[in-house]
Amino acid sequence: MENAKFLEKNHALSLRLVSDGTTGEQWIKRLEDQGHILSLEIKSLLRSSQFVATKDRVLEVVILKKTLEKALILQREEVLAEARTLHLVPVNLETACLLREELSLNWLSRLNLQRVLVFSKDSDLAIFGSSHFRGSLDTPRFLRAGCFGYVFRRPDSNELSCNGWDFKIPASN
Repeated sequence: MENAKFLEKNHALSLRLVSDGTTGEQWIKRLEDQGHILSLEIKSLLRSSQFVATKDRVLEVVILKKTLEKALILQREEVLAEARTLHLVPVNLETACLLREELSLNWLSRLNLQRVLVFSKDSDLAIFGSSHFRGSLDTPRFLRAGCFGYVFRRPDSNELSCNGWDFKIPASN
């Protein structure tokens, strides 16, 4: 499947996002103004000192699609191991916000995704339905037909993948 935003190949969706320097407080307002429902956990993470905004950073996001049947038996460690073998790394909260903005109900339906789980270093997040953005433990337990997506990203050229996870190389002077 190929369209303006997503490229699907071998049960994985790829898309490119570009950061725009939006701060955590600005993300809260921006997403809520678009009708998205942010949990208290997400708002707290966006307001924390751990949130770092970047500008003009190109992010290659990959969503690994799994059928509902597979998602029900898949353990978190198995998803992470698959990501490592594909040389993918966890995303940060800024990337999750950019993705939440892109994944409208229309896109979720067209991509046959029921719920998208975002693995980050600090907290696992969930995007589902028309507008929800929550911590993964704070999501409703209802299930229906469709696929689950697990979000990672390709490492930047200045990152070295150490067992599939971020390891920053200091910039040379």
